[in-house]
Amino acid sequence: MPPKKRSTENADSESDVLHSSEGPSSEAEPKVQRKRATPRQGHAAIVLAIDVGSTSSIKSVPDETESDLQRSLQIADWIISRKLFTDSKDQFSLVFFGHECTTDDNYSNVYVHNAEFERARVEWLHVFKNEVQTNPKCPGDYLAALFASLEQLKIHGEVGKDGMTEATVTLISNFGGLNEDDQVFEVLDSVVEAFNTVGAKLLIIGPDLNSSPISKSQQLGIEFVRSLLPKMDVLSYNFQESLSKLKFFIPKSLTPRGQPFNLELGKDFSVRVQLYVKNQEVVLQERFDPVSFSSTSTADRLEQPQILKKIRRYETVADHETSIPLAAIDSTPDISFTSTSTINKALSSMPSGKLVQKEDIVRGYRYGSTIVTFDKAIQMMSDVPREGKQLQLIQFARKENILPQFLVSSPRYILPHKDGKGSVATREADLKSFNTLSAIVNAMLKKGVVALCRYAYNVASNPRLSCLIPKITKKENYPVLIHYLMPFRDDFRYFDFPLILSEEITGK
Repeated sequence: MPPKKRSTENADSESDVLHSSEGPSSEAEPKVQRKRATPRQGHAAIVLAIDVGSTSSIKSVPDETESDLQRSLQIADWIISRKLFTDSKDQFSLVFFGHECTTDDNYSNVYVHNAEFERARVEWLHVFKNEVQTNPKCPGDYLAALFASLEQLKIHGEVGKDGMTEATVTLISNFGGLNEDDQVFEVLDSVVEAFNTVGAKLLIIGPDLNSSPISKSQQLGIEFVRSLLPKMDVLSYNFQESLSKLKFFIPKSLTPRGQPFNLELGKDFSVRVQLYVKNQEVVLQERFDPVSFSSTSTADRLEQPQILKKIRRYETVADHETSIPLAAIDSTPDISFTSTSTINKALSSMPSGKLVQKEDIVRGYRYGSTIVTFDKAIQMMSDVPREGKQLQLIQFARKENILPQFLVSSPRYILPHKDGKGSVATREADLKSFNTLSAIVNAMLKKGVVALCRYAYNVASNPRLSCLIPKITKKENYPVLIHYLMPFRDDFRYFDFPLILSEEITGK
């Protein structure tokens, strides 16, 4: 008979664990700049149900050296590992059915490892490797596991609330734990109705549905899975296929995207171009969070470290020197030097600091014994206005006058602007850009000159000197300007070498 049914609420969900691997007044009050609210990142709620019953020790494929439980734990390990390495926000609940312990009396031999959904943890990999074993006393009831998993999802909340975007039950089993006496097909409609009510998706990982089963109970389980496929949203994979998908990493696809510029050739004449970077080194960003650490005992190190929060405060300090005899320092207890105050307790003759709020702090520059404040008004007066993003022609120069040591950056490539939109006006503008740049490049090649430009990448950048070298590609006959940064004359540092003393060589 099916387990006791409980009321559930409607929700829509999709998930795939295996494939889850941007004229005012002059005295008006200043505008308050409010930070844009960061959208909450959604997460998927996934119940990972693993069969640890007595039949999990068999081998569904006779030629394999690993049992079905070992395959199941290996698949679960890969799922959690991928979530860990990608720093996924998805939350999991681990469920073991066929276990010797029972969490809910309505579902016998179904043990919920973590009732509260959590993000993937490294400790779970230790559980899979060292703690999970086959229970020879009872088989794995996959029907009870399905209903218990749905109960976990219902307790966790509806899809769409608290950032949950999808709900999934991942069932890993060889389906050999039930026989004909358990009336499996009588609860088929109840399973479909329960999943549709909760709005969850089912992912089944088990034996190959097209291969011959090794027992009647497994044949019954395979027929049950085949009956579920046309009635609800189910994905089914065999053990080997699942491992292949989990071990496959799709390379990150990068679409070349040019930075738009206006190449200013005169006062009222410019050409729309795009700046591309051909080779860009990928920098792996490693993130380290400050956590608590205790070195007193080995047991403390096994505990989950707590993330620490850094709080910065400001104190006034005295600007004079205080001398303390070495004997006084030697007689001071060590604990006095571990104070959290910026003024050490061991220096009792120095005054204590006065706390200052961050809003009352400005920058100050020290000139000898005088400190000159540098407030916002002075900063606004001293700021040099920036010209903004630009690519402006200064002059043409002979190519042989540009020595290789003048090119101080990696090459970038300027191509005609190409919007990619299908409107007539856009196509005409792109064609005009191509024809103009092509004429400029051909003329520069004919004259043997390069272009010196004033270049700034964005609004915050300072202008730089750059050199544009013309080129026509061989395959597509496409006009290209190769962009290099160049130093200003003040940036050159020359070396003054002493004169070489010359002496006459005599016959002696």
